[in-house]
Amino acid sequence: MTTIASNGTGRDEAIAPDRWILLDYSGTLSLEAPLFGQPDRLLEELKRSGLYRRGVDSLDIFWNRIVNPTWTKGSTTAAGYRNVIEEAVRTMDEESPSEGGEASLSFAVSSFAQTYFEHSSIDGRWQSHLQRWSRTPEAALAVVTDHYAEATPSIIGHLGKLGIEACPAGDATADSLSAGTVVVANSADLGVHKDRPLYWQKLGQRTGLNTARRIVLVDDFGANEQGADAYGASSQVEARRRTYREMLQGLFPAAIDIIPFIVEGMDRLPPEAYHRLFGQRISEAARAVDRFLSLRD
Repeated sequence: MTTIASNGTGRDEAIAPDRWILLDYSGTLSLEAPLFGQPDRLLEELKRSGLYRRGVDSLDIFWNRIVNPTWTKGSTTAAGYRNVIEEAVRTMDEESPSEGGEASLSFAVSSFAQTYFEHSSIDGRWQSHLQRWSRTPEAALAVVTDHYAEATPSIIGHLGKLGIEACPAGDATADSLSAGTVVVANSADLGVHKDRPLYWQKLGQRTGLNTARRIVLVDDFGANEQGADAYGASSQVEARRRTYREMLQGLFPAAIDIIPFIVEGMDRLPPEAYHRLFGQRISEAARAVDRFLSLRD
């Protein structure tokens, strides 16, 4: 990602930004993504889409027969959410046939997946901050996420609705990215999860992150995912935070700052109260990023 400036000779030269803002997606930029997985909402969507009639009629089946066994394939390849869900349901059908044929299954899966990605929008309270940071010449932004292949165009579309240009990490080169363009670094496109060094090495090679002098990561580290999932346990969250700091420090010759985006109370607070708390956390995280941008070496 480059900014064009005059070098005093009548020619323009590219100046790589020396500060990078890395933003997690689900549970950080997007409140609606984890809310979609809340028990009542998820059961409602399974029924609405028709997957409930196809045998996905409990949360246990959805998580333990559909999502968890296919997560690695779905989030590190181009297979996509729709394909891995359809394959998993078809496998269940072989064991215990359900109603309907292939057409009804494809329709149900497509309906469910479309609703999920459409509703996994970026919280509007991020908009002014993202716009301000994207206009900061010395800074560059990337969305760093473990997600399915369909999430890349979905995230780019959600950013576009906020007036922010974005491109996939797979299409990015340090020399071709225009200033203000957000890089969407999805594990499905890079072929590896972001808790692995190779993810960051690929991102660094493509974008110029390797030359950054300061890097800040804003991430919930799984804390804001569905509350019944042990993945969001505080001990696990803290362990991930330490792992990411150590990994980034080992990979990049930059000062590393980590801003945990943790919003407690999804399971016990009324939706309105949790929504307000999420907004407060956005403001706090944005102020921390602004302080990071104001630091001078």
